[in-house]
Amino acid sequence: MTGEQPKVDVIRVSRDENPVADARREWLVTNGLGGFASATISGEITRRHHGFLIAALPAPLGRIVMLSDVEAEIERADGTTANIRETGQFLGFTVAMGLPSWRYEIDGMTLEKSVVMPARHNIVHITFRSIGGDRSVRLRLRPFTNFRRLESPVNEALAASYALNVQGKLYEITAGPDLPALRMITRRAARTRPSPRMAARAAKACFRPRRSAATTRAAGCGVRDISPWN
Repeated sequence: MTGEQPKVDVIRVSRDENPVADARREWLVTNGLGGFASATISGEITRRHHGFLIAALPAPLGRIVMLSDVEAEIERADGTTANIRETGQFLGFTVAMGLPSWRYEIDGMTLEKSVVMPARHNIVHITFRSIGGDRSVRLRLRPFTNFRRLESPVNEALAASYALNVQGKLYEITAGPDLPALRMITRRAARTRPSPRMAARAAKACFRPRRSAATTRAAGCGVRDISPWN
């Protein structure tokens, strides 16, 4: 151990709210299988290959856009909601050890969002945490899905057979027998750990049915509280 701090590349730090210049800059996280997550720094989905989970699946499927975007809103005490990206003040975007994170200030709180893809798995973890606050905040997470092959045009007709199945904290979205399911779950961390995690996974059980339930379980999406974490 040398005591050296991990290298952190600061891409931008700005008090401006989603400046136009950064709408053209992009981030990319890969999983080593050919799958990835990518979008613009400002949060807009502007290209056909943008999305938070592009899964690399066995032939003949190839790379499939499973999770296009995730919108996060806070619930206020009066019952109203506020979209973090649209209403909050964009404080900055950083890349630490190849992993992106964003910070926003909203209603006197600083919230951080980060994205991680475990190596060699079609899984994405999207984590939200409150930085230096002394109160909890409740989040509403809204996933956007449009299952399609990566090369397919974005203006093709949406599948007519989307179905949502909920079992406890597990949410599963399907779009017919020809495509895998998207499985999602939310987890609230203890106050001493980085706060709630949302993860989405393209279910591998469709292709490897002999795997155990523990292996094929995915992670999630929904409404959960965030506890302050320093």
